[in-house]
Amino acid sequence: MKLLKLFIFFSCLSLSAIAQNGHPVSWQFSTEEIAPLTYRLNMHATITSPYHIYSQQGGGGMGLPTEIIFAPQSNVTFIDNIREKE
Repeated sequence: MKLLKLFIFFSCLSLSAIAQNGHPVSWQFSTEEIAPLTYRLNMHATITSPYHIYSQQGGGGMGLPTEIIFAPQSNVTFIDNIREKE
């Protein structure tokens, strides 16, 4: 019985040791009107060190490119692709 308790204790301890930060990336959104009924959506990601996200173009390497997907809306039409800065 003592061995079983030790096994459960160390199992729980090892699971808590490998936990990651749940939200290493935080997003801020803003809009600006560029014409009547036309808006630009600005998205800014703040990433805590040592985490990172990959470019949308996926310039090779091991990581998957970042993908941003918007849910379809009947009253919204996208007129341009997402552009990255930096």
